[in-house]
Amino acid sequence: MKNSIQPPLSYQILKTVPVYSKNEPFVSVSDLGIPNGYIFPMVDMKPLFKKNILVRMTVALMLKKAQNYCTNINKNWSLFLTYGYRSPSIQKKLFKKEWNRIKILNPNLRRKELYEKTHAIIAVPAVAGHPTGGAIDICLLNQNDNTFLSMGTPIYDFQNPAISMDFKNIQKQDMKNRLLLRNILVSVGFAPFDGEWWHFSYGDKEWAAYYQKQFAVYQQVDITDIKIIKRL
Repeated sequence: MKNSIQPPLSYQILKTVPVYSKNEPFVSVSDLGIPNGYIFPMVDMKPLFKKNILVRMTVALMLKKAQNYCTNINKNWSLFLTYGYRSPSIQKKLFKKEWNRIKILNPNLRRKELYEKTHAIIAVPAVAGHPTGGAIDICLLNQNDNTFLSMGTPIYDFQNPAISMDFKNIQKQDMKNRLLLRNILVSVGFAPFDGEWWHFSYGDKEWAAYYQKQFAVYQQVDITDIKIIKRL
């Protein structure tokens, strides 16, 4: 199984990945019994589904396997999901905001370079994983004291280069915790996004490119077209 830390994939690579979509329904993570909740600043989906975090059905089944793996390592530990599906319209707003910020700071960047620089922080909407329901943001929770295991940076500290898995100057225990989270998720089939220690996916273009699949299996879904099932 491919598991070495990889540089983030460019927009130019991801846009070439075809999609043959599975029309899978969505599941609320709360129905899985896995602790979850939106964390500031990524709370844009919180009002839209009564605080529920939604993922595709296969992603939900994989998360259940990952949760079992996690608790087998340490009975006091749990996954904690902080984000799943994002509407395409919100993805576009986030991308445009970051695009404008980077353009102001780098007025001489060519359009292609601007796409890539923005994509490194907020994915280009056409290839983004969260709007497919296949991408997740996740960390590890110590249920003894209800605190997160230290990963060297807070989650969503986007402007900090230390969020990358290949950043060298973090504490050994923090890197050990990052690798533990990564190994748990990769062991059940998720692809890591090594530019952010918390981001993983299944079925989207990032996953397909990482594992050299012929195509992605999840297309982006508009919020009005989502079908939610209550039980797996």
